[in-house]
Amino acid sequence: MTDDRKPVLADDCPCIQKHCPMLGDCAACVRSHRTHREHIPECMQPIFRDLVTQLAKKVELDVSDARPKLKPREDSHQET
Repeated sequence: MTDDRKPVLADDCPCIQKHCPMLGDCAACVRSHRTHREHIPECMQPIFRDLVTQLAKKVELDVSDARPKLKPREDSHQET
């Protein structure tokens, strides 16, 4: 049985990688991040950052945000 559903592109994708071919295709993005295991998608980072910070406090560790300070995307991947 084949699945003929097409992915729905999210028009509010928070990713700062504006030229990513998966921009807005959440399923493909998460699949890619799970496969490569380098980091988690931009949209999930605030959730994990809060959880990791709370966990670090429990074990008396200090955490800092060492991510590069990039500006959010200025253009949209969808035409208006």
